[in-house]
Amino acid sequence: MQEYKVVYDASTEVLSEWALPAVLLVLVAVGLVVWRYPGLLGRPFEVIGRSVGAIFACVAALLFVIAATTLYMDNSRLRAALQTGSYRVVEGIVTDFVPGDPGDHFAESWSVRSGTSVHHYQYVASQATPGYRRTLPHGGQIRNGLRVRIAEVDGRIARLEIRR
Repeated sequence: MQEYKVVYDASTEVLSEWALPAVLLVLVAVGLVVWRYPGLLGRPFEVIGRSVGAIFACVAALLFVIAATTLYMDNSRLRAALQTGSYRVVEGIVTDFVPGDPGDHFAESWSVRSGTSVHHYQYVASQATPGYRRTLPHGGQIRNGLRVRIAEVDGRIARLEIRR
C-alpha cells in the first residue's frame, strides 16, 4: 500500500488569496477619509475633494465586493467538491516540470499521466485563485519524478498528495 502525505487541501487551507480584497478595503478607507476631510488633498482640491473621495470609496467598495464574492464562491466550490467526492482523482508521476520564478513572472507548469490521460497544471503563486499554486521558489514541493495523487476540480488542484 502506498502512503501519501497531504501537502495541500482546499478544505483546510487558510485563504491566502484574501490580500487583494484587504487592499481594496484599505482603499475604501482612504476614499472615506478624503471624503470626510477634503482639505487633505491640498487647497486646490478642497472643492472637489468630497466628490473624489466618495467616487474613490464607491469604486473600491464595488471592486472589493466583486473580488471577495468571486474568491469566496470559487473556494466554496472546491471545498464542497472535496466534501461530496465530486472531483477527479489524478494519480501518477510528475513530468515536464518547469519551475516558476521568484518574481512570479512565469507560471510553474507540469504534467501527470494518469491511466491513458495526461493532465497539465499551470499556476502562479501571486494569482488570487483558490487551489494549489505554491511554486518552487515559494516553498512548493513539486519536482520531476514525484508520484502524486490529486483531487482535481475543473482543472484546479483541490487536494495534492505526495507519495512518501
